[in-house]
Amino acid sequence: MHRTSLPLLASVLLLLAAPAAAQTTFRGMVTDAETDEPLVGANVVVDGTTLGATTGIDGRFTLVLNRPLPVLLRVTYIGYAPAEMELFDVGADLSIALEPRIISQGSVVVSASRRSEKITEAPAAVSVLFGRDLEGQTTTSPAEVLRNVVGVDVSEQGINSYTVTLRGRNLAFDTATHILIDNRQATTPGLAVTIFGRQPLNPDDLERVEVVRGPGSALYGPGVDAGVIHFITKSPFDHPGTTVSVAGGGQSSYRVTGTHRGLAGPRLGYKISAMYSRADNWAYDAEDEADAAILAVIPDSIYSGVDGRLWDVIDGLDPETFSYAVTGSAEYRFDRSTSLTADAGYSWYKGINRFTLGEIFNEFPEIYGQLRLSRGNLFLQANYLNAANDERTFLYRTGRTLAFNNRKYQLQAQHAAEVPSIRTSLTYGGEYQLVTTDTQGTIDGMFEDDDETVQFGAYTQAQTDLTPRLALTLAGRVDRFQTIEQTVFSPRAGLVYQVAPGHSIRLTFNRAFAAPTNLSLYTDVVVADLAEADPEFADLAGIGDVRLVGGSVPITFDDAPVTVSFIPGVAPVVGMGMPIRAAYEVALQQMSDLLPPALLQFLHSKAGQIEGFSAGIPYDVQDGAGTVRERNYLLKPRRTDMVELGYTTVSPRLLFSASAYYTWKRDFESDIRIFSPLVIALNLGRDLPDAVDAAFTDEELAALGLDRATLLAWFGDAGGALSEVPVGLLQPDQVPVTGRPQLVGSFVNYGKIEYMGIELSATALLTDEVSATANFTGLNQVDFMKADLGLSESSNDRYALNVPKVSYGLKVDYGTGAEGVFASASFRHKDSFVGDFGDLFAGEIDAQNILDLAVGYGLPNGIRFNVTAQNLLDRRYRSFPGLPKIGRLVLASVRYSF
Repeated sequence: MHRTSLPLLASVLLLLAAPAAAQTTFRGMVTDAETDEPLVGANVVVDGTTLGATTGIDGRFTLVLNRPLPVLLRVTYIGYAPAEMELFDVGADLSIALEPRIISQGSVVVSASRRSEKITEAPAAVSVLFGRDLEGQTTTSPAEVLRNVVGVDVSEQGINSYTVTLRGRNLAFDTATHILIDNRQATTPGLAVTIFGRQPLNPDDLERVEVVRGPGSALYGPGVDAGVIHFITKSPFDHPGTTVSVAGGGQSSYRVTGTHRGLAGPRLGYKISAMYSRADNWAYDAEDEADAAILAVIPDSIYSGVDGRLWDVIDGLDPETFSYAVTGSAEYRFDRSTSLTADAGYSWYKGINRFTLGEIFNEFPEIYGQLRLSRGNLFLQANYLNAANDERTFLYRTGRTLAFNNRKYQLQAQHAAEVPSIRTSLTYGGEYQLVTTDTQGTIDGMFEDDDETVQFGAYTQAQTDLTPRLALTLAGRVDRFQTIEQTVFSPRAGLVYQVAPGHSIRLTFNRAFAAPTNLSLYTDVVVADLAEADPEFADLAGIGDVRLVGGSVPITFDDAPVTVSFIPGVAPVVGMGMPIRAAYEVALQQMSDLLPPALLQFLHSKAGQIEGFSAGIPYDVQDGAGTVRERNYLLKPRRTDMVELGYTTVSPRLLFSASAYYTWKRDFESDIRIFSPLVIALNLGRDLPDAVDAAFTDEELAALGLDRATLLAWFGDAGGALSEVPVGLLQPDQVPVTGRPQLVGSFVNYGKIEYMGIELSATALLTDEVSATANFTGLNQVDFMKADLGLSESSNDRYALNVPKVSYGLKVDYGTGAEGVFASASFRHKDSFVGDFGDLFAGEIDAQNILDLAVGYGLPNGIRFNVTAQNLLDRRYRSFPGLPKIGRLVLASVRYSF
């Protein structure tokens, strides 16, 4: 052996031994951060090398390293944000949880069954939006992000003013969609309407938005006959930090927001949020014929509905809208399963909204308080909400101010239990709600001392695993409407079949009821002058009023009806018709320019001798002659039944859902119906000359140089003219007779309609940076006439859903996370449709094709810049008849998170 062989052999042995000495084995598991489920096929790589491993079917991996520590592991999986972990030494098994990025994120929801469950297990059609869906664009309201959700119709009334509808009727004043903010109802008490501009919703504080489509009364109670939209904000325990943002742009808009979430120890978390925004609303165009007609009815001044004083002078519709809010919350965690959360907030809003009565100027605050206790499967909640305007609200078309101080008190309790022996999960609870109102007589009038509503209910739901793949849901809720003394039962049934992991088919049935609101039940207010109600009354300006009366009393007429005359100075009379003397005096007024003064004076002197009563017939404004419309019942809850078949699949790359449903609606509330029939004295052409004939002697006529035939011809012609126009109206028994004609309007329950709908939605993760969402919503019928409603041929009622038959959209997003470039483009189409919300807001809406674009950039230091162009091509459109046209709106923002 050569002497040089020994060093060479030693070197080889050292080289072989070195890797063995430095070799280190790591084992671990990669899971979904939200569901804790193992992720199969995740890549675990040592940063800067090709060394790595892939997780198996159980989500576990084994990684052998032959290099010194520390090293940086990088874990990636399509559809999830990458994670990094630095390894300093050999320890226990590694546990790495990846945050879903696009598709799988939101696979667990709480709003469908009022407990946590996967989307594929929920017995309802569910969509989830996350705070990052807002981060890539600058908006005036979080409601804007809902415009790209399948089955959701968002109607924009103005800047930061929206109506959001799920599978139901879109109205300027809608209550069908149940809006929640952290389990708290967002509706204004007494009005049961959600004004988004008033909600203290900071976009930077939103964690996610859950959208549950379809009736939900079985769990959530009355009024949830279209669906639930639940805005869930960030917890200080999960998202500590501070975010401030400034935004501004078109329509002189700007917004400033700030949120701080922090911990005062390991168990106490707190959050403070503040925001302010203002803008100039979209304006009516005086050169546009439809807009000019609206501007023409706006009065120059308004007067107090409380004491009659002049309150202000109006120069058209006030364009400014602004809001500000301050909220705070504190959460104390006693242990891992028990927490107590207190929330409170104050908000102020100014803006114009459209309701049944027309354009309404609003300026008033809301105060809320909320207390929530969660302990394991027990959930308790108490809510308080107060809205008071102190005459800062008025009807533009009447110039009359409205005052109210409304309060809502709500108590809720829920508990859940498992029954392993029958593979069943139980959820049960109860609720009590009291709403009180004080309108100083400006809205509730004669109901002022009797206008509170009380409702309470109890519910239970059982979800049973019939087989490992097939689950049955049965639920029911009983609610008592104390005010109208009615009890309703809302059942729910559903089958969910898991075709394969992440794929499910569901078949469900839901029934929902919606109670009449305080406004529908207790309104007693003058809403217009008679001259504004109908062209037939054009000459009656200032003579009478249109009065809206709620449905908490029947609308009936006595066997001996009272006619209130349109002729000033004529007292109400028992009977249907007109005193002939009154007709005689009207005739003389019409002849005043045709007769000599001496003759006219003599004819006036004979008025006291004109006797008799000319009987009339009723004329219904809507149904025609011979009709006296009554409502001999109190308003009833409307009812919605829905059968739905749906399919959902969730995977790292794709979320797809399809739903087909059939809906029955009945006993819905009409728009304002006129109950006071007009009185037409058809026989005045005969009765008036007969009375005149009996009052004059031949000697008197001879002294005047008149013959009887001529005199009777004069009054025959005058009586004939009067017989062709309404001479007065009948007023219901329930309305006090003031001597001033009041055309009384109210609401009725009527009709039964049926329609079908289909919803398709797909979100695909095309690459780690690009995702696309497409949706389609279709309805077979959106406009229903008398034949559909089951009404008589003489009826001219119409019921419009006020949504298009077809709408669809496409949205593409680009971005890798909080840092770097991000962009979003969305296209929305709505077919033309007929909108009908009473006489004030009715007409055809043209088809809409809207393109929105958002771009931005995020810096490593937490600063993020956004620019958003809504309606980029400036294709001006009306979202509803009677609303201003909406054009392009460009907004820019900068946000700093630290």
